[in-house]
Amino acid sequence: MGERKIIRHAKNDDHDRVMIEWVRQRRSEGVPLSGPLLMEQAKIFHRSMNLTTDYSYTTGWLTKFKKHHGIRQLKICGDKASADAEAAEDFVNEFVSLVETEKLSPEQIYNADETGLFWRYVPRSTLATADEKDATGVKDSKERITILGCGNATGSHKTKLFIIGKLAKPRAFKNVKVFPVIYWSNKRAWMTQHLMNEWFKNHFVPEARRHLSGNGFPADAKILLILDNCTAHLSSEILVKDNVSVLFFPPNCTSLIQPMDMGILRALKCQYKSEFLKEMLSFLLEGKHFKTF
Repeated sequence: MGERKIIRHAKNDDHDRVMIEWVRQRRSEGVPLSGPLLMEQAKIFHRSMNLTTDYSYTTGWLTKFKKHHGIRQLKICGDKASADAEAAEDFVNEFVSLVETEKLSPEQIYNADETGLFWRYVPRSTLATADEKDATGVKDSKERITILGCGNATGSHKTKLFIIGKLAKPRAFKNVKVFPVIYWSNKRAWMTQHLMNEWFKNHFVPEARRHLSGNGFPADAKILLILDNCTAHLSSEILVKDNVSVLFFPPNCTSLIQPMDMGILRALKCQYKSEFLKEMLSFLLEGKHFKTF
């Protein structure tokens, strides 16, 4: 005779359903929720539902509730909360119409966006032994560069990264003849209209042309580049060359619909950080001092 399976029903099922529905409703409204807030609301529902069972809504209850419903801690993103969903939807409809009218394939559609990178930034917390009272470490490095990433909708073509630093000739570049990226500089390491024009005309357009030609497209095939409405990005009338056109996202929409903002640039920075920490470990293994400032 096989083992008997005992089905255990969660206590206060109705209360549990009401709680998770309340959580979903509040989050759909953008209300920030904390553990103590959930425990207090659980007590309110317990009283309003006239439940007769004794139940203490402690951190133990909270842990079980979060695990059961897959609730996790997330950092609040103000950009997304303030985004214009209606304008984003209108843009999507306009974009679809444009693609159909121009008969564009995903190979011909590109998106580009900038991100900042503190390239010498090391972890701010550390594991420590029991006899270590204070966590000492290295000084924060504020050295930042700007990275412009760009790729097409199929992911088959990623253009060379366009890097903007503060120094025109960094010491690390000495004796380096071939660069895997395109490097420019200005005092603030920011994108400017001049640099955007330089990247667009002398790097993006030739690279995109070579990619499409190598994949069977005619030499004058249309190319569409989608950008956000940053002031450093020139107008679509200026950013035009060789049958290449530019479409701008509406204000306050990029956090909702910009492809580069959906984890692509984040993945790039995570990959860089991983390689940076590997380099740091290799220095330590060789007994060298690893400077971050």
